[in-house]
Amino acid sequence: MVERNNDDALGIKSIRMAAGKPVLARSLCPSIDFCISAQFVFETRSGRGKGVVNLVPGDDSGVIWKAYTLMMSLQELKGYEENLGKMRDLGLQSGARLGRLTRGIQPRNSEPTVVIIGAGQAGLTIAARLKMLNVPALIVEQNERVGDNWRKRYES
Repeated sequence: MVERNNDDALGIKSIRMAAGKPVLARSLCPSIDFCISAQFVFETRSGRGKGVVNLVPGDDSGVIWKAYTLMMSLQELKGYEENLGKMRDLGLQSGARLGRLTRGIQPRNSEPTVVIIGAGQAGLTIAARLKMLNVPALIVEQNERVGDNWRKRYES
């Protein structure tokens, strides 16, 4: 197990191999004959995440290895952990569709942490995700109503 514990300029607190995930020796493509693939978990000042690295030989000695690809994804923000299972907010009962749970808009008395520009599909998706994490967000849309960007789209 490789562990790194220091607080450098990147804010990385620790990196360790992902539990239960094998380290694989494989071929990425015909031009790269051999590589080692490994999955890892990491922690930064801001959150926790997962990653994958593919290492290729840096020389013929087998001592030096270089990262051919490195992919990292932040999965959780510290201080905004997701409420899962029984802790999850079920939303409000909708009068239009009985039995369907929907999320209501709640007025906020504080400044938003995140401002989302555009109430299109991506803006609404990120707003819903941030709401699940209890991150205060404000959506700013130039159109009069949510969904007008679809209603007013160009003819196709």
